[in-house]
Amino acid sequence: MKKKLFILSGLLLCCTTFLSAQQHEPDIDWRTLETEHFSIHFPATHKQTALLVAGLCEAVYDSVSALLNYRPAKTEVVLHTRTPVSNGFVAPMPWRMELMITEPQENWMGSRDSWLRLLITHEFTHVAHLRKHRGLSSLTRPFLGDLNAFWQALSPNWFIEGYPTYTETILNRGGRGRNPFHRMAMEAPVFAGKPWKLENTSYLSRKTNPAFKLYISGYFMSEFIAEKYGDSTWTRIIDRYSAWPLFGFNRAVKKTTGKSMNALYNEMVQQIKNKGRSLPAKKEVPTSYFSPRWRDENSLIALKTGFDTLPAFVRIDADGGEHHLLDRIPGQRENGLSLSREWLVWSESIPHRRFSATDYFELRAYDPEEGTLFALSEKTRLQSPDITRNGRRIVAIEYDAPVSRIVELRPGSGERRVLLQSRSAVFLNPRWSPQENSIAFARKDSTGRQDIALLDPNTGNWRYLHEPDAAHDNNPEWSPDGRTVFYSSDRSGRFDIWAAEVATGRRWKVTDEPLGAFSPAVSPSGTKLAYSKYTYSGFQLAVMELDSSHWTPESQIAPRLAGPAVRVQTTGARRPEMGVVVREQSYQPWRQLLKPQAWLPVYVDDMEAGAAGLWATAEDALHRHNWSGFAALSLEQERLPVFDVQYSYRRLWPVLSIRGYGHAAQVQARINGETQSLWWRRSGRQLSVTLPLLLERNVSTRTLRSSLSLLVEDISAIRGPYRPLLTRYAGLTADLSYSRFSATLRDIMPHSSLFNYLLFESDINAFGNAYSSQRLLAYNQLVLPTPLRHHKLELLAVYQNLRGNYPFQLSFSAVPAGYDNNISSRQRLRLKAGYHLPLFYLEYGLPLLPVFLDYLAGELFYDFATHWQSGTGNTEWAGNALSSFGLRLRLRSYVFQALPVEVSVVWAYRSADGTTAFFPELSVPLPFLNRSARGGKAPQPRGVNIFGR
Repeated sequence: MKKKLFILSGLLLCCTTFLSAQQHEPDIDWRTLETEHFSIHFPATHKQTALLVAGLCEAVYDSVSALLNYRPAKTEVVLHTRTPVSNGFVAPMPWRMELMITEPQENWMGSRDSWLRLLITHEFTHVAHLRKHRGLSSLTRPFLGDLNAFWQALSPNWFIEGYPTYTETILNRGGRGRNPFHRMAMEAPVFAGKPWKLENTSYLSRKTNPAFKLYISGYFMSEFIAEKYGDSTWTRIIDRYSAWPLFGFNRAVKKTTGKSMNALYNEMVQQIKNKGRSLPAKKEVPTSYFSPRWRDENSLIALKTGFDTLPAFVRIDADGGEHHLLDRIPGQRENGLSLSREWLVWSESIPHRRFSATDYFELRAYDPEEGTLFALSEKTRLQSPDITRNGRRIVAIEYDAPVSRIVELRPGSGERRVLLQSRSAVFLNPRWSPQENSIAFARKDSTGRQDIALLDPNTGNWRYLHEPDAAHDNNPEWSPDGRTVFYSSDRSGRFDIWAAEVATGRRWKVTDEPLGAFSPAVSPSGTKLAYSKYTYSGFQLAVMELDSSHWTPESQIAPRLAGPAVRVQTTGARRPEMGVVVREQSYQPWRQLLKPQAWLPVYVDDMEAGAAGLWATAEDALHRHNWSGFAALSLEQERLPVFDVQYSYRRLWPVLSIRGYGHAAQVQARINGETQSLWWRRSGRQLSVTLPLLLERNVSTRTLRSSLSLLVEDISAIRGPYRPLLTRYAGLTADLSYSRFSATLRDIMPHSSLFNYLLFESDINAFGNAYSSQRLLAYNQLVLPTPLRHHKLELLAVYQNLRGNYPFQLSFSAVPAGYDNNISSRQRLRLKAGYHLPLFYLEYGLPLLPVFLDYLAGELFYDFATHWQSGTGNTEWAGNALSSFGLRLRLRSYVFQALPVEVSVVWAYRSADGTTAFFPELSVPLPFLNRSARGGKAPQPRGVNIFGR
């Protein structure tokens, strides 16, 4: 019974694992703005930004609600101001939008509108879509609360993310649909004659670029259907699916348009193909190179990423030879690297060790000659650094909404000064001129226009390099003589490298890439231009001779802006903060906790008849308080309550939790020489203190977690004449875990990892304890790379020592593969070695079933275990030793898009009797690979909709 209740609690916990993902620093004074449809929670220091967000939210509400034919109830909004990350997500319990308000420095989002407007439009589309109910989905809502969103979550992933990307575009002047950066990713496989399969775009790909395709395919499907059948088509599709979700999303599309999703997708692909040209497609594992910088006239340094490799800085020589320098993930891929004569300099995301909602962007430097890595700043939020060739001056961007700053730092003295700041404009990607008398940067003004500008670092005066226009300009780079600035622009309808004369502002298009060119870098002699170009396999480095006679003058190129043909629908006035009725108050978490936000009817085992009841949970928007649990009433004649309820307080560090439970437990007892089954009732109270630490989050992720808990449990008889002799257990539990792992996209096991877990439980002489018991558990797992790519060696060692008379729950299998787990000895040891290898990356959806096959992998293993009662157990060790070796085939798949399921077939040779065992296994694994739809930095469980590329 105890084990089954534990499993139930674990499954229900999976529904809410994302609830407490962000813990804010306790010194923040949180305030709340109440509007008609939103509660905006913000630090008191950012009231003006909160007012802007309030206006934007209300301006977006009517437009999005009309598109989805649904007006959601009040939504919580949380502003993240202590992170330089540009992102956002939506989650239930409570329904909220969490907004990282820093403007992105890279090109993936585009310009022409404000980041906050686009972000809020996208995220609120998620809110309205996931909360929408109609017909059958309305009938289930009284039984599920916020969990009723699972109906909409069963929509294809490409639609869940693609449609909000579509609304962010058609309801605003900007959006990714108007950005050639977004379009080139869809065009590349089509022009190469290898278009994606629609179903595959809902899943992570280990075979084709990019790994996450759902934003891209989903946007273009949304745009194509709206243009072909009218703006209201998606409203009718979503209405039909919401009313009859059991028939599936494809049926709703077919009933509305007359065609299946695949037929429409094939039409869309053909339409794109007819507009483009054929491109080569190499059959290779996707690899990309970003931010090329000239080390000297004959070599470049760049950031290399790929499906097969860890992110790293590499040196590339003129003959194509590549040399690994350092495994590292900079804060931004495009324009994320700068060089002096001695150092590589970049900005790097550094998490707060205790409070996960806080991040820093600190400057790091690497000396290739010495092989040393060191910090140039600490606890800063500096982006897009550029260092002078002599290494004496650094310029970078600092953003503290709504203020954007260009700052200068002196590495030698630590001196820092603000060169330029603005509350209405955003600055991006500054670059020193060779003479250090000017800084080129991109400036995004309050209307969303983004152009290249020049700053005098001595006076603070600035001017535009050329007349501002609607094109998206970014990533400036100087010629060695300081007369020309090169930059990336989408003025022609796709991104190319352009050149502008500093004195006159005259412009030329320098490159003519079919998909896109980014991050220009001019060689020291000024005769060569390196840049990153987009291809079917990813971003590749290109080098061309700089001959101005081959450049195309601006006058010969008609400006053309990418984007949908549908009418642009603006959401409200351009100053939405005006005219919105708001009421300000202090943050009040308790109003969000007084009633459950999600619930689920449950049935649990309880003696012979079972128990029926309800599971429920609630949490406040800032994750300070959370309660969850279930309560049921036994169907036995005693009608005893069965419950397990927990409350957590996360405002401070460490995290405090209290828990109470009560359930029946079956025990076997010898009475008058006979074994009889008796039912005891176990009722417990537990107080826990947990100290989570995030030590590192880069190429490797390192965590340290410790906890201490006090448990007091009462044992009593439920029925019959017999009573337990020992009626109370009081004990302490202490545990400590450390993990470190790194992984590439094609790894089926971590690239390398170490996991150590130590647990000690003991009774205490207090609270009327009647037991004398201890338990020690040590679990250690090591995964090492081998010379063969993605082949891994796993080493596992587990030891457990039980003493006393309290029935501790067994935490691991104490026997090798192929044996029955019927060991009762107090000391147990298991050692295992496994060799893991991928066999096939399948990426195939089964017809007529909601199952997507991910990969097939193999494992060769040797498994050893033994057990003994006390002491060193030399004699028992040998006599009880068991071992097996064999082969395990693992098929990894996803069911209903979200649930990872592994089905294994094991063949094991058993040493005990010389026989073989052949048996299946079924498991629901937890993913080791941290990834998000933004490209792989943070874990994002299903149900959290990440806003990003």
